[in-house]
Amino acid sequence: MVASNVDLLNEISLQLGYAINPSLTATSDPSDLFEAYLLSLVLRAAEREGAGISYEDIYGSINPTTFVFRTSPGQIASRRHPYTHAIISFPDKPDLEAHVGVKVSGTSGVLHECDVAVLSREEARQCRYRSSPGYWVAPRSSEILLAIECKFYAPSSSLLGEARSFIGLVSDLSSKTDRYFIFNISSDSAERLLEKKSKTLKWVGEVFPASNIEVERVLNLFQTTFRGYKKS
Repeated sequence: MVASNVDLLNEISLQLGYAINPSLTATSDPSDLFEAYLLSLVLRAAEREGAGISYEDIYGSINPTTFVFRTSPGQIASRRHPYTHAIISFPDKPDLEAHVGVKVSGTSGVLHECDVAVLSREEARQCRYRSSPGYWVAPRSSEILLAIECKFYAPSSSLLGEARSFIGLVSDLSSKTDRYFIFNISSDSAERLLEKKSKTLKWVGEVFPASNIEVERVLNLFQTTFRGYKKS
């Protein structure tokens, strides 16, 4: 089963709440909606662990009326549009930020796209402060708490190539980062490959709004990441 755009959008809107509207619509690219949906699951997991959630755009406006999602990889300090991120606040812990489609700097210094990333708010602020057009400062992977590769495909698609690319990507991310590969379909070949790497990354397939068991599995994994952060 593949979730419809409307299903994904409804879940995104439900998490954001009535006070802020997503910039995405039912006619948006399904991949963009899937990334935003995974962000909504990250925020739900954080709330389950006792976090407060607020929103901020690139200009520093708190709780804007529209959550503007990136629909292509971009720099965290880009002001091309009033891109929006979530602020995750746990009691007695430094705040975190959750972003869609930002580039991060791997341990090699090479830039990589994170479809969804949760990182230190201080790191994000420093990147925004130190960046200027033509001179971008990307977040260091050592400051990324959680990184998700999101893949939304038709049921007959193969994800083997995507899984291989993800394994190459995570090898350049800090060992401090919890790395996830989450997709909406079943892919035997990709799952066999990912299972061999299960000690260094986590993955879940067949994730969509109606797949209650798999969605709960994803939420539990994210909650484990946040619990570890609270204890650190």
